[in-house]
Order: sequence, then C-alpha cells, then structure tokens
Amino acid sequence: MRVCVRIENNQANNRLVNASRYAEHYINDGLSSLRTYATGNRMDGGNSQVNAALDSVQTNSGNIDAESLLVSQATPGETGKSVGTGAYMVTQSIANSGSFVAEQGDLTANISQTSTANHVQADSEIVAPNGAIYKSGEVQTTAMANHQEFGATQAQIISNVTQTSDTDVQATTTSSVQYSPSPNLYASNAYNNYFFAVSNDRGSQNHTVTQTTSAQSITEARTDASGSNMWEMAGTSDAAGNTVNVGNTGGYMIVNSTQTNNNKTVLADTKVEAIEQYGTATAKATSTGNLMIAGNNDKYVSIDNNQLNSGGVQASAEFIGRDGYDAYLETDATGNSAMGYACGACEPDMSVNNNQVNNGAVTATNTSTITGTGRSVVSVARATGNTATYYTSGNP
Repeated sequence: MRVCVRIENNQANNRLVNASRYAEHYINDGLSSLRTYATGNRMDGGNSQVNAALDSVQTNSGNIDAESLLVSQATPGETGKSVGTGAYMVTQSIANSGSFVAEQGDLTANISQTSTANHVQADSEIVAPNGAIYKSGEVQTTAMANHQEFGATQAQIISNVTQTSDTDVQATTTSSVQYSPSPNLYASNAYNNYFFAVSNDRGSQNHTVTQTTSAQSITEARTDASGSNMWEMAGTSDAAGNTVNVGNTGGYMIVNSTQTNNNKTVLADTKVEAIEQYGTATAKATSTGNLMIAGNNDKYVSIDNNQLNSGGVQASAEFIGRDGYDAYLETDATGNSAMGYACGACEPDMSVNNNQVNNGAVTATNTSTITGTGRSVVSVARATGNTATYYTSGNP
C-alpha cells in the first residue's frame, strides 16, 4: 500500500486563550452541566485504508485559562435548595493538543510540541453553602501543557515525539455545598507533558518519546471539597511532570521513552471536609515526577525506559469531619515510576532496559481530624524514589 496521504501541520499560538462558563441558580431541580475548554493549538486527524505520513509542529507562548463557576444564591438561612440533579462540570485547559487515528493503514509520525507560556490553568468551582446536590454529580478539572495521542485499528504506527515544557500547569477544583445525599466526585488532574497511544484490534506500535520539563515551572493539582451533610463524597488530585501511557492489542509493541522532570514542584493536594455529618469520605492524592506505562496483550514487547527526576514530588491528603462513619485517605508520591507487561498466554518475548535516577525530595502526607464520632479511618501514605514493575500475565 503506497503512501497517499501526507500531512504537514505547523501551529503557533502567541496570545492569551481564555474560556469561561458561569451559572447562577436559586433553585434548579434539573441537570446542571458546565463544560469549558481552552486550547492554544489543536490538531486532529486520521487515515483509513491508506498509509499516511504526518509531520506536526506546535508551539505555544500564550497563557491558556479555562474556568467554570456554579453559584447558588439562596436567601441567608435557607437550606436544601437544589443546585442541580445532579451537577456536572468538565473544565479543560491545554496549550498544545494532537490526536491521530490510523485504521487499516500505516502511520509514520514526527511530532514536536513546545510550550513556553507562563501558565496553563483550569479552575472549577461550586459555591452553594446553602444548596444541595440531590443526585450523583462529578467535577473533572484538567490542565496540560503538551498532549499527544494516537489510536490504531488493524494498523501500524511508528512515531517520534518530542514534548518540551517551560510552563506552570495548574488544575484546581473547589466546592462548598450544604447537603449531598448522593455520591459525588471532585477531581483535579495536572499533567505537564502527556503522551497516550492505544490499539484496540491488531495494532502494532513503535514509539520514541522524549519529554522534558524545566526547573522554572511547576505542576499542581489541588482539590478542596467541603459540605455540611455529605453522604458519599470523594476528592482526588493527580499530578505528573511527564507521562507516557501505551496500550496495545495484537501485534508488536516497542517503546523508547526518555523523561526528564526538572519541575520545582509536582504537587497533588486533596482536602475533604464534612462540617457536620458524613457517610463515606475519600481523599486521594497521586503525584509522580516521571510515569511510563507500556502493556501489550500480544507476545512481543520491547521497552527502553530512561527517567531522571530532579524536582520535588509531593502528595498530601486531608480529611476533616465531625460525626460520621468511614473516612479513607490515600497518598502516593513517586519520583520515577515504570510498568510494563506482555501476554503470558502468548509465549511472550519481552525485553526491558530500565534506567531510573531520582534526585528530588519525595513526600507523602495524610492528615485526618475527627472532632465528633466516627466508625473507621483508613489511611495509607506511600513515598517512593524509583519503582519499576515488569511482568507477564495470563496462562502460559
């Protein structure tokens, strides 16, 4: 099959990009949904039943801001007014974004993404101290400097990807409600450089990925969720300087990954508070300098992993409650993390070269305060300089 598709993409954003959504409710018995997206450069594409060659260069120097705000202006002293049944928010801010899908045709790609902006920020907030969310709701706040993803279906992808960031990446979720008799999730996700690739049907992949963050920048994910009477509330924060995540189904997989995180701080911070009563409360924070995951549900896997973390990595989770039942706290802070696997039922052929160096301080902290009566508190905090897990699964 000859190459009949050639794409050259050059994008440069040098100005502020801002997107905001604001909603104010006194009473809303229906769905409350706010979706806000701000992107500096975006490129999407694909090839089907033909081969393709892609060259893409994206540079961003403008700040990227996305904000979602939901406010309930109830009369002072009133309680239980519906903010939404339920309440959902998606707030996303990305400097450079690329996505390409190959189907029944090969793809060769050369990708360069560079962010020199001062910041990329995403903020979600619910302000309803006298309000209620009567059905399950969810808030997802995500900020990224560089994001590239590939998908393969009965195709082969060969890529060379370089991601460089000198940008502060910050995602923040805050919420204050009076009453929530339903499960609600409040989540913040901050990723400086992020690479993702997946095949779902006989895809083969060969990726060379180089990711670098600067010592002048930070990556922070913060979640602060509070309420008076919370039946089932969870807050999560996930922050990573560099991420490579590749999954494959059928065919070979080769991943050559070089990650250098120099961020001053990679921070995940979660606080959950039940001012009066709570049923189940969960606070979770995960922070990683460099993360590499590569798995193949076929037999051939080759991984060359090189990770250097020089910045501080911090994860903290806090729960404050008066009277209730169960509280769960979990923090994971890791300088360098790698995982790879192959199908054990396929007579696996797996080779790994793993090099990890951590020169940064890594801390994980949990804090729980119960001022009244509680049934249980389960708290787990893990801090690790380097961790690597390589395995085969299935029945050989």
